[in-house]
Amino acid sequence: MVVPAAEVDFAAEQEKDPAPPPAVAPPKPRRLNLQLIGQRSLEGDASELKSLSAEEYAERVLGLQRLRLGHLRLGSMDGLEPCNAATHLYLQHNLLSEIESLEFFARLQFLVLSHNKLTHVTGISQLAALLHLDLSHNQIGEIARPSDVFPAALVQLNVAANPCAALRGHRIGLLTALPSLRRLDDLDVRPWERGQTEDAEDSTSDDAAVEGGVQPDAATGPAHASTSAGLARDVAAVANMQGERGGVASSVSDAALDLYERFAARSGTTDVQGTVRSKLDLIRERSRRRRAEAMQDTTLSDAIAQIGRERARLRHPAAPAGRGGAGT
Repeated sequence: MVVPAAEVDFAAEQEKDPAPPPAVAPPKPRRLNLQLIGQRSLEGDASELKSLSAEEYAERVLGLQRLRLGHLRLGSMDGLEPCNAATHLYLQHNLLSEIESLEFFARLQFLVLSHNKLTHVTGISQLAALLHLDLSHNQIGEIARPSDVFPAALVQLNVAANPCAALRGHRIGLLTALPSLRRLDDLDVRPWERGQTEDAEDSTSDDAAVEGGVQPDAATGPAHASTSAGLARDVAAVANMQGERGGVASSVSDAALDLYERFAARSGTTDVQGTVRSKLDLIRERSRRRRAEAMQDTTLSDAIAQIGRERARLRHPAAPAGRGGAGT
């Protein structure tokens, strides 16, 4: 039977929302101890490990070279100090806000601290053997004076997905401070990037190669000057390589020089009076000299002439003697 709307007790029909569940406190950060380190890092038969005495167990843990301590909700690195024989230390996906307790890890080569809560980088400059460092996915801001913060021997460094990685000049600053880097933020370091940063080397080679060369003026700026110096060096290498192959390659080196001149004009380096212009002159002179030497070889010059004739023949083939001949 349909109940008239006037008789329906809408208040009674309303379902009451259930009480919200009690708030669950976030799990407390864990602390390191030898037992936990051994559970995660010792390899071997479980029954054998259980049969070890406390002294034998501790000896095995203290001799570990690989410490696998990721995903443990660790709030501190306190407790690591006794395990300073390690060469590899994995601490990813924890709750760490500070790098600590590594003062005596002289053998450490591989350190992973990604996906933590780090806001600054400290406590690793003394790690002279460190080659790989992963600090990605943290909250690290600007890294001031990276040459004082990071070990000089670093070959791979990853600080991607941090606020510092979005700052202007981040990559070039780290490459300048850490000359041993071969990979930064999951990207290989390219040779032209090293050309941009090695200003001191560029200026030294310029002084040795160019008589009377002067430093780039202030109006051009160091960034343009270093970029042009690196590119000029690449162009010089191409010109030398092609010049050694003989006069056939002269057009290639000339094209490279034209390309460089257009780049220099676009980047605002056309009025650099010393290094860049002198390098161009040296490249041209070297290319002309090598071309002349190559042309003295009769065999090579004959081959060049033959190539020229073949190119002309292929460009302008003779007309076939068919209908055209019959119509005349």
